[in-house]
This record gives sequence, C-alpha cells and structure tokens, in this order.
Amino acid sequence: PDNGSSPPRPPQSWTDVPSMAVMPERFREAGEAPGAGSVFNWVPADGHETGHYLRPATAELPVRTETSMLLELFDNPELESKTPEEWLNDDDRPFGAPGVRAVSRYYTQLGQFAWEPCFATGYNADDGTYTIEWAKTPGVEKRVKRLNLIFDAESAPHFRTRLASAMAMREQFEASLRYHVLVENMPFTNPDILDEDFRQRIMYLSGWNLSHKLPHVVDDYMDSVRDDYRRSVKRAILDLSLRDPEEAARIKDEAAVEPLAPPLPVPEQGCVEPRLGGQGKLVVSQAGGGRSNVPNVVDYHGEDFYVLQDEIGTVLPGADKGFLKALQQFYRELDVRGLLLVDVDERGMNLVLPSPMPLSMFDDFQRKHMREAADMLRTELIVKVVNICTDLESETLLAAESAPDKTSKASELARRTMLPRFVKQLVLTMTDQVRTVVLNSVDTFAGFWGKYEGGDAAIQGLVDHCLPLIEVKLVVIDGDAAFDPPLEEVCNVMLGIFDDIVRSVQGIEDIRGKMGDNVIHGEDGGGDTMSTPSPDEPAIVEARAAIKAILEENFAGPMALAAQYRQFAELMGPSEADLAAAAVAAEEAAAAAVIAAAAAAEEA
Repeated sequence: PDNGSSPPRPPQSWTDVPSMAVMPERFREAGEAPGAGSVFNWVPADGHETGHYLRPATAELPVRTETSMLLELFDNPELESKTPEEWLNDDDRPFGAPGVRAVSRYYTQLGQFAWEPCFATGYNADDGTYTIEWAKTPGVEKRVKRLNLIFDAESAPHFRTRLASAMAMREQFEASLRYHVLVENMPFTNPDILDEDFRQRIMYLSGWNLSHKLPHVVDDYMDSVRDDYRRSVKRAILDLSLRDPEEAARIKDEAAVEPLAPPLPVPEQGCVEPRLGGQGKLVVSQAGGGRSNVPNVVDYHGEDFYVLQDEIGTVLPGADKGFLKALQQFYRELDVRGLLLVDVDERGMNLVLPSPMPLSMFDDFQRKHMREAADMLRTELIVKVVNICTDLESETLLAAESAPDKTSKASELARRTMLPRFVKQLVLTMTDQVRTVVLNSVDTFAGFWGKYEGGDAAIQGLVDHCLPLIEVKLVVIDGDAAFDPPLEEVCNVMLGIFDDIVRSVQGIEDIRGKMGDNVIHGEDGGGDTMSTPSPDEPAIVEARAAIKAILEENFAGPMALAAQYRQFAELMGPSEADLAAAAVAAEEAAAAAVIAAAAAAEEA
C-alpha cells in the first residue's frame, strides 16, 4: 500500500536483507576495511579513507539479467536534506574552485575504485545527474547520479543509511521479481476447469442480455480469469516446493529464488479523511470499571468531525494555531537533545590538546565544556522558554482586546485557560530533554572509555606501540618507584568528570516559578527546580562501574612496570654523597638553632 513515500515502502528493517548480513557499514570503525560482500556498500567513514582503493571480488560484481534494476529507482527522496540548488550554492565552496567539494567513485582500468575528491559544478534536472570535475585531473568531467556523490558538507552516516536503504529496497524488489518471473515461466499442465459452463454462469450473473450484446467483454474477462487461475496454481506449486528444504536449496541455486515474505496484516483500525464524509465506527474512549481493556465504540458520521475538532480545540493546546506555533518555535530554536555535557571527540581534542596530554589539561578541557553546556541549560534555555510563554500570553490578551464582538472576545479569553496546560507541557518536554542530554552524555563518556576495554592485553599482537591518552610519568619518590600523577588520582579525576555530568544539571529552575499566577492557577505549580536524573539510576551506576573497571584494567601494565623497577630498590635510594651532604646540612641547621637560642637568651 502507498504509505506516503516514493516508491511505496513497507515498514520493514533494511538491515534484515542478505546483502547487508555480512558486515553492515554502521558497525564498521573508522579506517577499518569493509568485509567481504560489502564493497559497494562502503562509504568513507572519515577523510583518511578518501582515496583508498578497493577491488570488488568476482562474486560482488553486478550481473545484468532480466530482473536487474537500476539502484537510482529505489533512492528515497525523503532522505535528501537539500535541493540540488542548495547543494551547489553551498557557502563552503573554496575560493577559485570550479564547484562545491565532494567525493565520487573513481574506477581504474584494473577494476578498482575509490571515493576520490571532486567538485560538483552543475545539475541536470532532466536525468537527475550532477556534473562533476575531478580534483586530481582538472578539466575532466563526468555525470553521476546522486547515490554516487557525497558532498563534503553532507553527513557520511546519513548518506550510508540512504545508500543501504536503496540497496535493500532493490534487493527486496529483485527477489520478488525473480519469484514472479519463475512463476510465469513454469509449465501449466493442470486441466482447465474454466469451461463453457463456467462462462455461462458468468454471463448469467453479469446480465444475460448485456453479455450477449458485448461478447468481446466476456471473452476478455474469461482470459483474465484464466490467467489469474493459472498463475495462482503455479504459485501454489512453487510455494509448496519451497517448503521442502532440499527443493528450496535447489531452486535457490538454479534460479536465485527464495520464499516471499508473508504480506503485512491489515489492521482492524485505521485512519480516515473525515472531511470526505462516510461513516463507520469510532473509538472515543476506553470503557471504565472492570472492563478497562474494552474500547467504547460509537457510530461515526463524516459531519461529526467538526464537532469533535471544536471539542478537542477547547482543551488541547496543540490544536490551537497560536500554541502550536509557539511549540514549533521551541523545537526549532531550543531543542537541546543533541547537546553533550562532555567533549570526547578525538579529532577535536587532537586539534587543541597534545597527545598524550597531562591529566590536568584533560580535566580542564572537560570542565570548561561541561560548564558552558550546563550554563546554557540553566540560563539561556530557561530565559528563552519564559519569553515564549510571556509573548504567547501577551498575544492572547491583545487578540481579546481587539476582538470585534463579545463572542470573539470570549473565545480569545478562553484560549488563556489553556496556557497553564501549555506551560506544563513545556516543563515536561524540557525535563525529558534534559534527561536525554544527561543519559546521552553518560553513554558517550562510557563509550569513549569502552575503546580502551581490555587494557594492554586487548591490543597485544595487533600493534607494536600504542600512544597513551594521559601522560603519567614513572618517577622515584622516597626511594620507591611511583607515578606522577598517581594512578589513584587519574581514576578519581575521570570518575569525578562522570559524576559531575549528573550533578551539573541539578538545580535548574522550573519555569513555572517565573510565570504569573494566571499561568499556574488551577495547575500543579511544580517545585522550585526541575526533576533531573539521579546518580543512583541503574544505567548511570552501571556506566560508572564499567568506566572504573576499564581504568583499573589499564593500570595493570604500569603497575607491572613499576614492580620490575623495584627489583633495583638499592639503586633508587640516596647515594653516599647525598647522605654526607644531608648530614652536613643537618649539622649546620643544628648549629644555627643553638646560636639563635643563645641570642634570644642574651636579649632576655
């Protein structure tokens, strides 16, 4: 069925198809080569992979058959974030460049390809292709489809999802096409039961006199029914054969045909366009009492839509255009769900921090980012949301004062009664978003340390040398091997950053405390502060324990190194010259003390 997308797509996961079962790109780390069977799914994870050449295996090369389809036919236009004009007029175009920076597949005569840098210079709306010019061979142009072009300003994960979705849809369609082609080519040896008696019955049911006047229509209908009958019989035979494992394996090897997925069930309830009229059954509520699971179903007529619309509009803020506009402004300008309270992006840290970095420098970097993010939540977010509510209240009062008659004025004043519910909706939304920020930050920080899980043993044999994250020096203190800073301090600093993720958002003011009495009248005024995640929540406790365990795993190697140096403890103690110098210094200090005491006694 058509669900509003082009082409129509059933709501099934594109990761379930065989072409993505080997190694889905979304699980691949940056710099890791794609696994077998996913060469054409490969999208560069970062700039370092651009220009890396791959050679598709023979089994991966596409083979043109009568069931092969072009990939562009299955590109989902809903996944396109900009128009061609917006892509080509990007402000990030280099000075003097012929077009916008991008990458496209570049094939060699040896059958290899890489995503090579290029410039997108134009777009042809007739065939949907972009004109590109290769960066390494200026003047050499090529026309490519959208799925063969990644703009530098485009998100690589977003494009990877778009490419994988198109390939999955094509695989599903081609599998269905191979199935139906095999059905059409199967011989039909069953007896034809659509005889003259069946024809006579059709004519009788359709109208005897009319059927005799239009015999060609009857013939066409009989041919259509006969085709449907033959196709249904052959499909039943094929489906029965595919239930046998051995026969199914033979059919798959010979014709690449597998059983079709069962059709999606038709829901008993759905949505209708009430303005078109009609009638049916409408679920308006759940029955009370002991029958809480039994819906209250009433007869519905199309004209009842406007009555229900007015009733909903009197109690639901989202049904009012003014409140809906304010809510849209909140999501457009103040949606903070993408905010993180920590910055552990390695590429960003490498630009401003040395590698390895001192512990204090990492701590200061994270504290500064956390302080700025938390201040934005505490001040900017609260102030702007309060301004939205204040402006909305002023607009309703102004509309009521300028109403042309008493009825309109009463209607506008009635809108003010929805303001407390609207403010409460915003409070709940903000609370949920702040919670999302904290949990996402916790997951991000835990995921950052998850890369170090296993300690030195996890990378033994894989790399010869691993550059550490934090600079810790092995020093001699009081004749013993020690660390500067101590390993306990490293652990405490990292766990302190984690703990402050939760603490940094505590105490954010509830906006209802900044609104007038008319806003909280009749509604729960809430507390002085918003509800925020607790450090005792299971997800937060588990993430903290996982980070601590990973840190302790990575301390095993340095502690073993310090133990090896302790075998030479006698060499780490003070030398004879140092002891002699210390003795002389002690004698001089004692003599000075005696002289000072004698001078004090003489003065007394």
